[in-house]
Amino acid sequence: MQTSLAVCSLKGILRNKTLWAFAGGFMVLWLIVGALESTPSTPHIEQLTTASWFSIIALFGLSFIATNIARTISHASSSLSYGFRFTKLSPKAYLAALTCCASVVGIILVILALGMTFGLFSASYGASMAPSDPLSVIGVSALVGVFMMAFAVLVVLVATNYLGLRSVNLFIFLPLLIDTVLGNLQMNSTIPAAAVYASPFNSIMSLLYQTYSGTPAYTQLFNSSTQPLEAGYLLLSIVVWTVALLLIDMMLLKRVRSGQLDEGRQI
Repeated sequence: MQTSLAVCSLKGILRNKTLWAFAGGFMVLWLIVGALESTPSTPHIEQLTTASWFSIIALFGLSFIATNIARTISHASSSLSYGFRFTKLSPKAYLAALTCCASVVGIILVILALGMTFGLFSASYGASMAPSDPLSVIGVSALVGVFMMAFAVLVVLVATNYLGLRSVNLFIFLPLLIDTVLGNLQMNSTIPAAAVYASPFNSIMSLLYQTYSGTPAYTQLFNSSTQPLEAGYLLLSIVVWTVALLLIDMMLLKRVRSGQLDEGRQI
């Protein structure tokens, strides 16, 4: 059941043309802005600038996809509540299916982001802006996709179980809001290394930057005069947060509240 559920969920996501059009359009728009704003410099600085834009835009894109997929939980809350009680479907199997889908979707989305970043910034600078280690970028994206899904599911389940379906629309974009605030904070100012390691969002952006550029990320992302960040700690932070969120999600799924779909249309 777990495998078939994951396959069906993945097919549904991949066939959702509107979702991919919005996610792709969102990334292309901001990458064009970044490419137009960037001015020619030394090859090293150009590579770091490209890597910084890629890391934050990939983070936004993954959040966008995850939040829109997680929203379906609120629409299916009644079906899930019934299924967990009276069928063989379990919260563990359902969450495992979402995790598999998130990993695959994360890889696909980041491959698209890699291609768009390479094309736009190479054209802007007139030189190849290829990622330093594309396989590591793709490997990190698989983990990041799971984290983003786990966090988005947490937000939706808290809203559905304790605040009512009408609150889902108010909180569903919380991951994107956090991405924007923390991402721009690290891009434009220096924050303590401990804060970066404690924040999964900053750890993700720093690790994506590092795998794309081939150079260490810093507490102010690409400002080498600030403290460098250890890739091992960044990865550990993401893994710990992902596992913790998945465990919390599983507990909340067991308590998923049956609600009327019309309630979600109320403000």
